[in-house]
Amino acid sequence: MSHLAFMKQEAEKDLRQDLPSPARKAVKSLGKHWDGLTLFQGRPEIPLDNNATERDLRRQVVGRKNFQGAGSLRSANLASWI
Repeated sequence: MSHLAFMKQEAEKDLRQDLPSPARKAVKSLGKHWDGLTLFQGRPEIPLDNNATERDLRRQVVGRKNFQGAGSLRSANLASWI
């Protein structure tokens, strides 16, 4: 039995027990999102995280904040190309 299959089996077993409300909510959420959470297992091209995407977006966000105070639209456009 794979680790993920064992994990799912244990989560289903936990739901049959009397869990405190926050734990029950977490286990239910795990079951609800199981397919999405385990999608990476059979598809190695899907990354486990989205750190690379967030890093790429960070440059734009930081730039937008820095270039707002450029004084004019022309200056902001010029600064954004540097």
